Amino acid sequence: MVLKSNISITQFLFTLEEFLLENRVISNRRELEWNIVEYYKNLVIRDLSGDFKLDKKQFLSFTKNYNQRRRIFEKYKHNIDLDPLKVLLRQARDAPSTPQTGALHQAAERTSPTSQTGAPYQAVEQTRPRPPAEQPSGDAERPSGEVPLQAPFDSEKVCKLLSKLVDEVADLKVEFRDLEQQVLANLPSRGEYGLRQPRVDDVLPSIEQAPVVAEHTSPASKAESTTESARSLYNQVLQSVGSKRPFVRARQRVALCTLYISGFTIANMQRLTVGHLKQLRQFAHGGCATAPFPLRLLPSVSIELVASIIVELDIIISDVSNETPAFRTHPIKARHCPRESLTKELNQILGSFQLSTQSWRAMP
Repeated sequence: MVLKSNISITQFLFTLEEFLLENRVISNRRELEWNIVEYYKNLVIRDLSGDFKLDKKQFLSFTKNYNQRRRIFEKYKHNIDLDPLKVLLRQARDAPSTPQTGALHQAAERTSPTSQTGAPYQAVEQTRPRPPAEQPSGDAERPSGEVPLQAPFDSEKVCKLLSKLVDEVADLKVEFRDLEQQVLANLPSRGEYGLRQPRVDDVLPSIEQAPVVAEHTSPASKAESTTESARSLYNQVLQSVGSKRPFVRARQRVALCTLYISGFTIANMQRLTVGHLKQLRQFAHGGCATAPFPLRLLPSVSIELVASIIVELDIIISDVSNETPAFRTHPIKARHCPRESLTKELNQILGSFQLSTQSWRAMP
């Protein structure tokens, strides 16, 4: 099959990205790397008509200006039929290994900066079906249209994540032990509701002399119950953010999280920049020892809350400089979101739970 009309680099890359996401070769757009693009390009390029040239420099430019090109693509993607390209990509995926594709792999590995490890190309090879002779007997019952796919596997990343997880578990054990010792040290030694009268000459005090002690829960259990309730309410509030505009939804979720862990006022939050959010992201992933601003919660709790909004943080900090205001009106323009507007939109979200920005930043 040969495409009847020329396509642009942007159309090719967005079509390839959509194809890889649908087939679970990648889980998000940030996993689309040059070696994967080059692999599919080399298999499909011979079937593209006209002058179609795509190199690593052009791909890096596409990645840098991803958001801008996405808007242009969404606006004009209906002007050209991209179905033939999707057919070619499926054929490239389903094609068995041949001497020609093997030569393409070797040429790609020689030019790729990661050719010494070969991991990216091995990851792509894992997504391709094996020849019939190598198929397990159970695969004979699978319909011909279904091809088993496997996401790229990076053992180095997995090792780093496991190492980080072990460190975090060790830190949690230390914090829990310190908290337990602090709670035990603060327990009243004489009873919270007054002194019991001691025995005199092995005789119990009379009924009139014995104080009545009401049943009660320990301070530690009360604090734990309050914290769990507050955490549940926090999750409900963030899940209720439902703006249809991705940037606005990301801004609101990041603002609510920042307000909660820092206790800042809206005026103080407006002073935060993209650089502060980048440092906050590194802090959540263990790349930075301290947060960019004082925290009112335990570091381990703050890290957990920030880790839950990593996707929204990436939307806020992508494609802009460190000096750009963190909470702004537009994804690209460096213009602060007015304090009154930011306060109003956050209070609208919190109002459904009978909260406000003042009570939200003081929750336990």
